[in-house]
Amino acid sequence: MDYKAQDLGRQANSQGAVLVDGVFYCPAMPEALVTASADRRSGAIDEATYKVRIAARTNWRLSRKAGPDQDGYERFSCPALGHNPRLCCPARNKARALGKVPVLFPPKVPPKICTQETITIAPDVGARWRQDLAFGSERWASTYASYRNTIEGLNGFAKDPAHEALSAPGRRRVRGIAAQSIFVALLLMAANFRKISAFREMRADGTSRQIAQRARRRRTTLASYRC
Repeated sequence: MDYKAQDLGRQANSQGAVLVDGVFYCPAMPEALVTASADRRSGAIDEATYKVRIAARTNWRLSRKAGPDQDGYERFSCPALGHNPRLCCPARNKARALGKVPVLFPPKVPPKICTQETITIAPDVGARWRQDLAFGSERWASTYASYRNTIEGLNGFAKDPAHEALSAPGRRRVRGIAAQSIFVALLLMAANFRKISAFREMRADGTSRQIAQRARRRRTTLASYRC
């Protein structure tokens, strides 16, 4: 999902773990990385700088150790721990993390994420903003674009004036959010039935198995002009 401008940056905190743009990070992550999305939205940095800073966040992201369980609780550990630490922090074993990204300004009063092996984060902490994919990353962008296009396509399908006409309020002359919600649900159900019916017709005709193939581009070389 995307965020409004006022929701970018720090969103929640649990035992020192900071939720930034939907993902939990080390509390010592540099401020330039914390504000990367907000700076890009405001025009303070360009797209190339933004991509570099989003990629740099990876080293500061907490490592998921277990979960979510049936109640939604998850266990995370510091990115400076483990057999392959991503950070070299003075609060941890630096000998194992030589050559890794240095933590220059660790918290003066170390929170639990800096002193314990793991912490458990409840599902209600920052639930409004949390998402599995790192906001602004290439994987997030491709997934978001696919979902957004699918939703916009369905919206256009349901707004067809010859069928459900979802965008025509004159077709639903009732008052109240509850009544409008029921009518919208029924119209979306009808749109889904129409999609299923069209798919079945395509399967019956055998057209759904045909896959459109891009025509091969003809390449012109010097050999094409030889006599």
